[in-house]
Amino acid sequence: MADRQITITRNGNNLSVSTNSFHVDPNNNDTLCWTCADDFAILFKINRSPFSNGKKVHSAHGGDSTVKLKIRHLTSGERGFPVNDPVNGATFEYGVAVMHPVSGQVLPLDPDVVIDDPGGGGGPKSKKKARKKR
Repeated sequence: MADRQITITRNGNNLSVSTNSFHVDPNNNDTLCWTCADDFAILFKINRSPFSNGKKVHSAHGGDSTVKLKIRHLTSGERGFPVNDPVNGATFEYGVAVMHPVSGQVLPLDPDVVIDDPGGGGGPKSKKKARKKR
């Protein structure tokens, strides 16, 4: 299991993340969380989530991390689209909002999480046909 963490940094009114296009692998049982020195929230866009439990909104107080969540496998339908397709493919866009501790201004940023999952798992399972008795 690989515990992965994205660090959000605020420098004045500018935000950055430790990796803008963060790659995770469900075959390694990757988990993912975020941390920031200021209060923050994460919101996955387009009603999609890279997590097994489907959670799309995460937040934590400054200095804390969000809960570590397990990355899911892509569905067979998602694998059929280009990796960089944020609507149907392996790229999951999310928004970061950090509250400036002095001004109270909400500072935004829009990075990505990319699931590296070439196959296996994720999609609905089909039942095998019963063998005919001879």
